[in-house]
Formats: sequence, C-alpha cells, structure tokens
Amino acid sequence: DASMSLDPRYVPTETLGSDLHIAEDRNLGRRVALKFVPGDLAPWIEFLSRLDIPGMVPIHDLGRMSDGRLFFAMKHVEGKSLDEMIRSGVVRNALLDVVEKSAAILAGAHDRGIVHGPLTASDVIVDSGGRVTILGWHRGRRSPPGDPRDDVRALESLLPGSASPRRSMAELV
Repeated sequence: DASMSLDPRYVPTETLGSDLHIAEDRNLGRRVALKFVPGDLAPWIEFLSRLDIPGMVPIHDLGRMSDGRLFFAMKHVEGKSLDEMIRSGVVRNALLDVVEKSAAILAGAHDRGIVHGPLTASDVIVDSGGRVTILGWHRGRRSPPGDPRDDVRALESLLPGSASPRRSMAELV
C-alpha cells in the first residue's frame, strides 16, 4: 500500500492502478500523479525531469519508498484520454486534430533525441481547452535526432481498432 511507506510529503487520494496514484503534495499544495517504476530507471527519470518540452508531462520529484521502490511525481493532467474519446464516438476531424498535436509533441521530443517508446491512445490526454499532453515517457529512450521512423511508428499504433488492439493511422484518413 502506497500510503503506508510513502514520503509524508505526499498524501495519496486515489489509486488508478497498482503503480499509479493521485496524491496531494503537502509542500506545494497541488495534486500530482505518483508513478512507481523499476529502480534502474532513476537516471532516465532524472534526465526527463530536466526537460521542458510542450506537451510532455513535467516531472516534479523523484524518490524512494521505505521499501526501496522508486517513484516519481509528475503533473496531474486532467482530461480525457484519446482512448476515451474514440470509445465515446468523437468525430474523425477531432481525432485527427489530436493526432496532429501528438505528432508535434513527439517531433519536439525527437528533436531533443528522445523517443517515447510504446505509445497508446491512453497515453494521450486532452484537457478541456483542447491542449494535448502525452504521458508514459518513462518507457522512452534516447535516440539520435533526425530519424523520424520511431515517431511515425508510434503514431501509426496510436488508435485502437475494433478488431485488433490498434488501428493504422492510414485507416483514419
């Protein structure tokens, strides 16, 4: 249980999964998302926390629980996932707008030598103002800038299909 051995700075308020919690940050007075990750990701999470890329969820803190598990605190992003939008029947043009904004975010990260890694429609969050944020960067990796193939593959796998877990972007256009 996260609340048993978590840094007292964070007060868990909601559990979204075994490794993801919403918490109140007592020091800063804001809601954050706490993600538990393998300990060998500490250098990667530290690197990501120093980046300021529009549409990339910012990381506020990195810590260890008393049992040694690594966690990081990131901005809590409120909104609907692209997956939720698809299931609710959002029109194609709105979906394409989200995908276009996602492509711009991925391109900005790729310009800095970062590839997101496996990207799903649940990683893409759209807030009430239409701003897109991509979650899940802890699964990413460094990559030489300039080769867009990884980003294109990520975008192609973004939208779930009815018969398979994912639908090709070509099917939307």
